[in-house]
Amino acid sequence: MAQQSEQIGHAEVVGGEQTALHSHAGGGASRGFGICLFERDVSVNMAGIGQSMFVVPAAMNGMNLIAAVVAVGDNKGIGGTTDVRLTKRRNGSNSFMFTVNISLGDVWWADNCEINPLESEILKGDTIRADVVGVHTTPPKGLTVSMTFI
Repeated sequence: MAQQSEQIGHAEVVGGEQTALHSHAGGGASRGFGICLFERDVSVNMAGIGQSMFVVPAAMNGMNLIAAVVAVGDNKGIGGTTDVRLTKRRNGSNSFMFTVNISLGDVWWADNCEINPLESEILKGDTIRADVVGVHTTPPKGLTVSMTFI
């Protein structure tokens, strides 16, 4: 089945995933992209590793990841952290773009990722995958990763 695409203002919706085009004060354009790992009412777990991903389109070729935020849906986890890792796959090799954790002190979201500057560039055809690599003792429900590229 072919992916359907429609233009809505500056946001493009493709097969249920949404990307948005923004401009920065510096004059460059950025593109935001989000991946929903778990729906709002589903408990976060590590069973879905490798199932939440997107392929970099030609329009994003050569862009760099500059920011990311991870958010839970309904209840925040209890005990420990929920950790999310973003991995880039290019030509059969994996490289880590960042790992971020949502801890007890955070309020529903975290943007405390340190982006690997050597792996921030994306090219057409790269696969970007978001994986849950750690979960609170009592897991949160719902999990989304949003990324900004410039």
